[in-house]
Amino acid sequence: MIPILFGITIIFPFLYKYSFVITNQFSQIPIILSFMNNNYLINDWYVNSGRDFGPRTIFAWYMAQTAKVISLPGTFFLHYLLYIFLIIYSSFRLSYLLFKNKFIALITSLTILFGTSITLGGNILVSNDFSAPQLPLGLSLLGIVLIIEKKYLLSAVIFAITSYLHPHFGFEGAVLFYGITIIIMIKSKGKIQNLITRTFLPYFLFTLPVIVLYTKEVLSNSVSGIDKLNILAYMRNSHHYVPSTWTIYNYVQFIVFLSIFVLIIIFFKKRFKSFLLNFFLLSTLVIIILCFLGFFFTEIYPLYFITALQPFRLTLYLYWIGIIIIIGTSLSLALEKKYIYSPLLLIPIFISNLRPPNLTSKTHFLAFLIACFLIIFFYKIPKKIFILFLLAYYSLFRYHDIFNFSSYIYFPTEETNLALWAKANTPPDSVFLIPPKFEKFRLIANRAIVVDWKAFPFQEKAMLEWAKRICTIGNIPNCNFRYITMQKVIDGYYEEKAEQILKLRQKYNFNYFISDRYYPELPSIYNNRHYVYTFPDKTD
Repeated sequence: MIPILFGITIIFPFLYKYSFVITNQFSQIPIILSFMNNNYLINDWYVNSGRDFGPRTIFAWYMAQTAKVISLPGTFFLHYLLYIFLIIYSSFRLSYLLFKNKFIALITSLTILFGTSITLGGNILVSNDFSAPQLPLGLSLLGIVLIIEKKYLLSAVIFAITSYLHPHFGFEGAVLFYGITIIIMIKSKGKIQNLITRTFLPYFLFTLPVIVLYTKEVLSNSVSGIDKLNILAYMRNSHHYVPSTWTIYNYVQFIVFLSIFVLIIIFFKKRFKSFLLNFFLLSTLVIIILCFLGFFFTEIYPLYFITALQPFRLTLYLYWIGIIIIIGTSLSLALEKKYIYSPLLLIPIFISNLRPPNLTSKTHFLAFLIACFLIIFFYKIPKKIFILFLLAYYSLFRYHDIFNFSSYIYFPTEETNLALWAKANTPPDSVFLIPPKFEKFRLIANRAIVVDWKAFPFQEKAMLEWAKRICTIGNIPNCNFRYITMQKVIDGYYEEKAEQILKLRQKYNFNYFISDRYYPELPSIYNNRHYVYTFPDKTD
């Protein structure tokens, strides 16, 4: 079965339309490039701050070292394959543990790969790009499976590696699922000595260096807790941290999914071993409690330490476990052929991507026909043919997307055209003041910038510097971080007067200024709706 999983892993990026850069990479890759070349954008404050220790520093350093050997696009693509393999391999192993059927385990794993994540806080399990949280997420899923299989020492190694790459999935995942295992073992009067000696102690020893580094960062107290909370949660990442900003539909969707998952466990509990049943139910309960704590200590009684743990990210684990239970149970019941309507139990597979087919689209209509065919003839189609048709079904929804292995430009835009012009027509050491929404400019132009909205540093001092720069270029003198939005900053930026631009130049010493507003007082050298203004000398 491993060769089949490898084969699916290899073809998945072409079916799902992998892309080298989409959005997060425009802030990650400059830090990686700075580790590859100490002279890369040395006058860019964000790039310089990225070399200091923070949650993503080790990831950036690691990617830089591998990129020196196989190129940056190559290392991104290979790690994307590794991340996809970890997802499908972990999903297959857990599904097989539950249902003892390779066909069910494979279909369930494919559904996870192509399906839409149902979580809180906008977190997703599988995407068509590679970013910092994904490899550690895949490793943490494997770590969970190893815990269930009682391969404690190996799980400790996996979670230790994860902790170096990403503290949320590493430390939080390890504490959460090891803690749950201990509670279950105590309740069942099992021996926990092996779990402690083969798991906690090795894990602690493996992660001690990074624990010291994170402790030093947390205890620095260089920025007040309320400022850090307001900047991180309310100003920059409300879509991940602040529950009051999420839509009612998001909550309804998650609650319905969670209810179906729990009801299946309750009604079909005899199908699951007692340890697995307790593990899933206790995991669900603990994660929901942590989400309530996250809500309370973000919205009611703000406490930075709790908010920074981002407990809503843990709902990714609930989605992963839940979709395996839902799809696996549905398939298991369908294969038993107990009911005349049994083939209809396949429907969850075809609605897992949450994309209602647009029947006016030829590709969507064809996908709809494939789904109907597979449901109607489920018992007559060979399993291998079913899998091939299922892959075709999922890939049709991404038929018109673009596979992008190495280009920084997914498709040309006004911003990318301007960035290419800047790269070709300005000195390499130039500094630009750009619109906050221009997230692609720094990487494509290969030029330093004052600040943009997307490239957010997670180091404490740099986090505060980012927020101050954003307020300054957004013409917001009384900057209450809790109430700053990207749109306010963009509006303020485009309303700047010429004399304000000159004051900003004195503060940040930039050489070029970009705006869609025409300033007759400033010399313009380029226009594609946005104007590029130049200044003769840095000291003017």
